[in-house]
Amino acid sequence: MTISGKCFICGKGLRHCNESIIVKCYKCGKKEKSYIFCENDHYLCNACATETVMAKIFQTIPNIYDSNPCDIGEKLLIECGYAGNSPHVVVAVAFLLALKNLNLVTFEDVFEGMMRGVLEVGEII
Repeated sequence: MTISGKCFICGKGLRHCNESIIVKCYKCGKKEKSYIFCENDHYLCNACATETVMAKIFQTIPNIYDSNPCDIGEKLLIECGYAGNSPHVVVAVAFLLALKNLNLVTFEDVFEGMMRGVLEVGEII
């Protein structure tokens, strides 16, 4: 078992185990298997962990005017953090926002890519 990262709830370290255990989301109560949980046994499901980061990304992207996706991705990670599936969203948004800033796609395209990045494999919007 290793410890890295910090709990969104209490700030303690996150435990990474070799085997999954059944945990309950602190926010919504969903039960699922996970390899990662807080030293104080806090756990957030993907949807709840991603929610805060997604809100920050949504607020931040209208104020980014770069056309280099690497610069955009770096800004988003620094300003918004990451949790759950949000790294997938950052990649999609970085490329789409760079294209938008070159007038090749619209904000609607960026937001659609953002929402698709959050989906679990096989989900449909």
